[in-house]
Amino acid sequence: MKHEYDVGVVGYGPSSAVLVNLLLEQGLSVIVFERDEDIPTSPRAAHFDDESLRLFQTIGAADDLAEYFSKSKDYGVYNALGKRVWGFSAIGQVPTDQGWLSDYWFFQPRVERYLRAKNIKQGATALLNREVIDLTELPDGVVITHKNTDDETGTTQQQTSVRYVVGADGAKSFVRKYIGTSMEKLAPSQRWMIVDIKIHAGIPVELESESWTRVSPNETITYVPMPEDIQRFEFSMKEDQSEDDVKSPEAITEFIAKWFQPDEYDILRADVYHFHSLVADEWKKGRVLIAGDAAHLNPPFLGQGVCAAFRDAANLAWKLARVVRDGASEALLDTYMTERRPHAREIVKIAGEVGNKIAWMASASPEELNAMGREDYKQAKPPLGPGVFDGNFTSAGVRAPQPVLSNGRMLDYAVGYNFALVGDSALISAISSSSMAALKALRVVILADDCDSVRNATAAVGGKVMFVRPDRYLIGVANSISEIEAMAIQAATALGSTVAA
Repeated sequence: MKHEYDVGVVGYGPSSAVLVNLLLEQGLSVIVFERDEDIPTSPRAAHFDDESLRLFQTIGAADDLAEYFSKSKDYGVYNALGKRVWGFSAIGQVPTDQGWLSDYWFFQPRVERYLRAKNIKQGATALLNREVIDLTELPDGVVITHKNTDDETGTTQQQTSVRYVVGADGAKSFVRKYIGTSMEKLAPSQRWMIVDIKIHAGIPVELESESWTRVSPNETITYVPMPEDIQRFEFSMKEDQSEDDVKSPEAITEFIAKWFQPDEYDILRADVYHFHSLVADEWKKGRVLIAGDAAHLNPPFLGQGVCAAFRDAANLAWKLARVVRDGASEALLDTYMTERRPHAREIVKIAGEVGNKIAWMASASPEELNAMGREDYKQAKPPLGPGVFDGNFTSAGVRAPQPVLSNGRMLDYAVGYNFALVGDSALISAISSSSMAALKALRVVILADDCDSVRNATAAVGGKVMFVRPDRYLIGVANSISEIEAMAIQAATALGSTVAA
């Protein structure tokens, strides 16, 4: 059967928009279904990390979006004694090994609008105000049944056939329900009230430039200084507090009065959120997959919600392209969950533990608080689970560094969203002609570069040549021709090709 589109994406948040962009760049046809008629005007996600910016670099958006980002300077958690007991000591103002700063704040509506416009220019079909109500799997595709979101009679119902479906439709995912998976709970849920305000022009902001969480028996408050004069305040709700009470105009005014008067700001958002620590047990059923919040729910204590969703997009897009465009085995798509779920689970677990600690501090005794030592968090970098690499290769499944090449450009600008073999020119030049031809047939970018930046980057992950995947994780690193050849054979096998020994 000839399908109308290669991939149907359900949901159109920032991670979906990045996934669509990557799929389009790989030459696939994509249709998107989104319940809402327009992009919400209030920010929701607020934090990107260095890996996120590297992905924006890949899709050609990092420079365009720079004006919508602000640099994150610090984050500290303080107990009721005013003692800093936890935080991010690693936030710096110099790039990490990924080529970007470790942490940024961003204004989500502008980023989403940019990404959607970029997708339309590239040929995406986006159906807004369309709700997906049924999925029917065929031997070679999926029929998506959809209607206008506000249609109660079904008169606007239509069907679209695609080869694969990706559900990136959020915490209440319809696609996840279709898959029928349970979810693993890694920490108790918490209720928090979130208030975003935009400060009027000319009003001084005397709050710190750092983000913080201050915990006391009476209240726990988190503050985030966002771009465009937006300030975010979050406070943990007690069990006996009702949502209606904390969302009332009077309650919001009283809360914000600690810092600003009512005539000094506009309220962009005031909502109660349930912070969950959940990971779906299954991410794929036949030709239907889930990603982002549909697959894992991160409490915001590490700022990793949208970052984890971006990793899903980066991991999945090239695999879909290899299967749809190049005829690779559908088994390649099974590695999406085996690689991503353990990684995502570890991030959710750590974030949940931080939330538990903050909740404990609110009821801890003065003696317990005084005994607390300072712990500084360093960015969690768990490896991928088993998949498209051999665990025997050095640094297999870890994030690849991004060095500056001898021409002065960062690695990814030369590589694009492709595999790459990067490093020592003597080793690379010794690869057999048949293997080199096979690697190029797989569209592996070969970069022989002996500059100090490349040498230091490859040495940092244990070798002289690194084999980088499109999602910037490593097949592995090599110190010999035999290791390079072994990695090439392993990658080719996974991608459904051959490399001569």
